[in-house]
Amino acid sequence: MIVRSRIFDEAIRLAPDNALAFTNRCMTRATIGQLESALADCNRALDLRPNDGIALVWRGLVHLKMGRHDAALADEDASLSIDPKGATALYLRGIVFRRKGDEAHARADIAAALAINPKVSAEITSAGSSRVEVWLREAWEHRRAPSYYNFARPDFNLAPL
Repeated sequence: MIVRSRIFDEAIRLAPDNALAFTNRCMTRATIGQLESALADCNRALDLRPNDGIALVWRGLVHLKMGRHDAALADEDASLSIDPKGATALYLRGIVFRRKGDEAHARADIAAALAINPKVSAEITSAGSSRVEVWLREAWEHRRAPSYYNFARPDFNLAPL
């Protein structure tokens, strides 16, 4: 995973204003426990796109992993104000409530998240690695970066890792 996070380092080098690349690197770093770096990446993504619900979700996860429950709750609430049916934000907010000792709200949010997406827990667990895997597969198969990344350049190395 550490080697694969370098894909996003290169993407950011090529397109330093690409909020999605920062969000994806945040997810990858959060997955491997590089929490301070992940937090910096999410903050940069939100500097570039202040209403990015996905970046808010992942920054909330980073805060949760750091034990900053109030900050995590604020980020998940902010994400849910953008997308009220965001299963990931609901699920993570439920985890925050559980860690804060509010079991009633925890159960309600987790149940709501699972009603929207029964696989949300597994998707959160594998998000950093699966997002990188999807990007690598698409990039290698098409010999270019997917259009939603906007950092395809002829000098971008797409050789398999």
